[in-house]
Amino acid sequence: QTEGADFSYAEITQSNEGNWAQINQMYGTDMAAYVEQSGAANNALIDQKGERDVADILQSGNDNIATITQEEFGTDNEAFVTQSGNLNIADVVQGVDGSFNYADISQGGDGNYGSVDQEGDFNNGDIVQDGDDNEAYVVQRGILGGVGNLASVDQSGNLNIGDIYQEGDGNAASIDQSGDGNLAIISQYGDENTADIVQSGDDNIADILQDGSGHTATITQAGTADQAYITQFGTDHTATITQMGGGNNYA
Repeated sequence: QTEGADFSYAEITQSNEGNWAQINQMYGTDMAAYVEQSGAANNALIDQKGERDVADILQSGNDNIATITQEEFGTDNEAFVTQSGNLNIADVVQGVDGSFNYADISQGGDGNYGSVDQEGDFNNGDIVQDGDDNEAYVVQRGILGGVGNLASVDQSGNLNIGDIYQEGDGNAASIDQSGDGNLAIISQYGDENTADIVQSGDDNIADILQDGSGHTATITQAGTADQAYITQFGTDHTATITQMGGGNNYA
């Protein structure tokens, strides 16, 4: 489906191994695209341009790759990626100047990678990972700076990386990690933003950087040999670090 594809609908359902699915919808409004795959080594790609787009990719198996791209001047876009298995990769990119976009990545298995890149205001980026060696990256910004964006990363396992970057005012970011040797980083630029990191386990590192005014930063760690860092530039900030457990913690 290409130009002028208003009120478009596309659905692909695949079963067995070695599947590939591709959906492209351009310059339309009220679009919807669904891809469901079951098996190993599956690939799915959805590329939508327009307003009020909805994209959903569901994969079950190993070595899956899912990519959702929604851009141009669309608003009210939604993107969902759910993967179960090993070595999965999910990538979501939304709107050049879109507002009210929503992205959700849920992964189960080992070696997963999840990424959300959003531009505009009032976006919601959420990544949940269950397994080992997971990486989650959320970037939220706007042409004039994003406003009222929400980003959350929830990881369980060891050696995970959670990274959230936000530009604008009134944004909120949270990272929750359970396991050992995890790294959590939140960077915020603007005013009146909120950052929260919670880690349970040993040898974890939490780092919050805020630049602007009226920020709030909170780090809570339960374990031993954990490290917590909060750096704030500007005025009227609040910073709280709580460490519970054995010794050798650093803040």
